[in-house]
Amino acid sequence: MKKRKFANLINIANKREEKAVASYQYVNAFQGLILFSLFISSQMIMLFVSIFLSLNNYTEVGSILAVTNISGTFFNGVNGLFGSAFIIKAGTIMIKKFNYNEKQVHPKKFIAFEKLEVKNLSYKVAEKDIFKNINLTFEKNKKYLIVGDSGKGKTTLLNIVFGLIDNYQGNLIINEKHDYKSLSKEDIKNLIWYMPQKTIIFNDSLRNNISLFDPSIEDGKLFKALKNVNLNELANSASLESDLNNDFSNLSGGELQRISIARSLTQNKQILIFDEITSNLDKGNREIIENIIGGLKKTIIFISHTTNILNNQNFDEIIKL
Repeated sequence: MKKRKFANLINIANKREEKAVASYQYVNAFQGLILFSLFISSQMIMLFVSIFLSLNNYTEVGSILAVTNISGTFFNGVNGLFGSAFIIKAGTIMIKKFNYNEKQVHPKKFIAFEKLEVKNLSYKVAEKDIFKNINLTFEKNKKYLIVGDSGKGKTTLLNIVFGLIDNYQGNLIINEKHDYKSLSKEDIKNLIWYMPQKTIIFNDSLRNNISLFDPSIEDGKLFKALKNVNLNELANSASLESDLNNDFSNLSGGELQRISIARSLTQNKQILIFDEITSNLDKGNREIIENIIGGLKKTIIFISHTTNILNNQNFDEIIKL
């Protein structure tokens, strides 16, 4: 499930759907015009024939009305039949996008992370430099705070480190031997976990929200993750089966972020990227989250637009863009 490339699949499926809908609308309009023309023509012909037969005493006057009503019912049914056929045709595209076989296209590579070196990294958009010749080093179990105003390239740097952008200049080297561009996106994702500012919560149990529906993750691991984020009261079997609401009606902002951090701890990633996850929290919850992050034995890259709201002592290095 985690390996599925949802964005790519949805984009492809949506393009097919849009094409199918456009084709359906065109064909439906065309067949509607044809059927409507046949309907009117046929009714007029049958009406004139019925009048002729009635005037020549071949049939009764009531037959005229009967023939008109029957023909109307018949052609309405034909029109509905064609319309339903085209709706089914267009709808099969939506169904097919969920029916695919997950394939492992390359052998899974485990990298025991020690350090990531960013060498002479440059990136530009439309001939505008986002940053130029950046040199950074991220080491195992150290914590880094990256700060800068909007537009300074924080998100771009994050996307490069996470493997979402590869048309950059320079090199990213892991453990002095693995160049980023020689690795697949799956290899990079097996190494790094990204936590966005807005926490995603599913209308499902606490267990599935933390394990991301992975049944192989045992309760003991979930309990440990919850305790590591100071949610001891939820580290029990009953709480794991309790439902969470994605409207957040039964969770505080601080609890949401801690659940999201607990989720990251169950995924066995060696590098955790936190993207401004404390920006919308009050001081009390902010301090709790900062202290939790400070105690994690992971390589942490924390993105923020300012250093004013953070306890900088939780970080080994502050990088200003």
